[in-house]
Amino acid sequence: GGVGPVVHVPVLVPQARHGPSRSHHAGPPGRGRPGTTPPLALAGPAAENGDAGGDTRQIAGVTFMGRTVAGVSPRDLKPMADDAKARIGSGVVALAASSEDGKGSVVVAVTDDLVARFNAVDLVRVASAALGGKGGGGRPDMAQAGGPDGASAQAAIDAVAGALEQVPEKA
Repeated sequence: GGVGPVVHVPVLVPQARHGPSRSHHAGPPGRGRPGTTPPLALAGPAAENGDAGGDTRQIAGVTFMGRTVAGVSPRDLKPMADDAKARIGSGVVALAASSEDGKGSVVVAVTDDLVARFNAVDLVRVASAALGGKGGGGRPDMAQAGGPDGASAQAAIDAVAGALEQVPEKA
């Protein structure tokens, strides 16, 4: 009977070692479980205001969700934007965060049905300019940029909203 536990222990140890190493890659260490924080941060205000939160509005015939978030690392913005895209179904999502060092980062996501009209890379460049940055990059459906002026996170969201208004509606 002594062989059973000896065989089980080595099988469990690699799994236990594997788990934490994976979570460390998801975000900076010492932040708890990084995967759990962004959805909670996103769900909070939306849950209070119902599905059409105060930061979700119609612009140029599409749903636009613009939100500034605090205490979120730039790498966590993309999963949050994916979550928001799934929530609104069809539309454009812009998330802007200011980091502890004062820098700003912004992610713009466009649902697949609207990529022909709105390019996330073009929109994120507008947002980046509001943050004092240049450029930004990604794909037509998801782009990210940053800038030195994190205090202008709301201005970056407003810039994306303004850019949406400039795009003609499809007939």
